[in-house]
Amino acid sequence: MILFVFEGSKREPRLFEAIKEIFLPREIEPIICTYGCNIYKLYSQIKKYDVFDDKESVDTVSILKDLLISKGDNVLKGINPSDISEIFLFFDYDFHHHSIEDLISDNEHIVEMLKFFDDETTSGKLYINYPMIESIRYTKCLPDNEYFSYTVTREQCKSEDFKNISHSFSHYKSLDHLLLSNNPKESDEKKTAKLSTAKNNWLHLVRMNVGKAAYICVGRDDTHV
Repeated sequence: MILFVFEGSKREPRLFEAIKEIFLPREIEPIICTYGCNIYKLYSQIKKYDVFDDKESVDTVSILKDLLISKGDNVLKGINPSDISEIFLFFDYDFHHHSIEDLISDNEHIVEMLKFFDDETTSGKLYINYPMIESIRYTKCLPDNEYFSYTVTREQCKSEDFKNISHSFSHYKSLDHLLLSNNPKESDEKKTAKLSTAKNNWLHLVRMNVGKAAYICVGRDDTHV
């Protein structure tokens, strides 16, 4: 089984359901759990276990199970570490309400966590949404050849919630272009068409983000979206 750990309980699981249906092999058994708080809180909780400097001794599944059960969430109850073959964690960077001093400290923690959670088959593989999950909507009509050039500043996010910024900027006013049909009354033909559209849009986003990463790292986008 593969464990997927999300920060939020609304958008992330809905998006994952589409990704699972479109891209994951049928034989994969995913377990989805929601931590329900930001990455910095998770970091501080894990540090309490005093195993953070020793990858071989950390048991991410058991630690998460304890943390979730303490909050009344039993999704991992009965799950043993040996049941899980891979662990993926998805959290927001979520920096806009922090002071500069807090930001420096948070960045140090993130660097440490990225070094620690760098292997999905052991402690887990950590991915961070910048600045948050809503960035997936920060695009014009897909495919968007200008995607690599879009930026947002910390000051913008402080003065206006990034959720509102992305809503105003985006060509898409919801996440429907990435989601599958959940209407049981919809015809199979319409469901198939929606799946095809969602798959194409996800593939555009993958290529665009690879291109943007290349542009940030080496100054050019060779993906030709």
